[in-house]
Amino acid sequence: MNKNLQDDIALFLKLPNDFDGQSGVHSTLYLLRRDASLCFGYDPNNNQKIHFEALFPATMAVLAGIDLVAKFIYRDSAKGVGKRFTDFVSKYIDNTFQEELYQLRNSLLHSFGLYSEALNGKVYHFVLTRGRGKLIEQVSAKSYLVDIELLWKKFEDAINVYHEELKISTDLQQNFSEMFPKYGLIEIQ
Repeated sequence: MNKNLQDDIALFLKLPNDFDGQSGVHSTLYLLRRDASLCFGYDPNNNQKIHFEALFPATMAVLAGIDLVAKFIYRDSAKGVGKRFTDFVSKYIDNTFQEELYQLRNSLLHSFGLYSEALNGKVYHFVLTRGRGKLIEQVSAKSYLVDIELLWKKFEDAINVYHEELKISTDLQQNFSEMFPKYGLIEIQ
């Protein structure tokens, strides 16, 4: 792996609490992870608990993060966002509730709500929970409890697994190299 690719990967996967306060170019994933931490009620600079939370935006950040990292793994493909998202979830988060997490993503990111209706007409109602220790629990034919803190932890774990795979897979490195110039950086002034 060449030095430029190593530097790009290091920048993209920079830890959220590695903050220097500088304006300039930052990784999209880095900024997203910092925002998720803040919204979950933690100071992203030192991981200390703070006195406020914004749990809908926190969950939205995690779901958008799944979209983002999935794009780096599977590239922009004709398969589309749904397939990319569910493939990522199945491999890195949970291999039984990938469609439910995709529908949660749709309900929050498109409607800022907890209701989704799939193209096949199936209805999903979500209740966001914390600390239950089970990522998703189906409580009726249409209702699901989702532990958002566990989802966040599993997303962070997935980033670490992806990083390890990226070190050795030339296919993942190629995909990363293709996506990074398009989706990897944001400039802040």
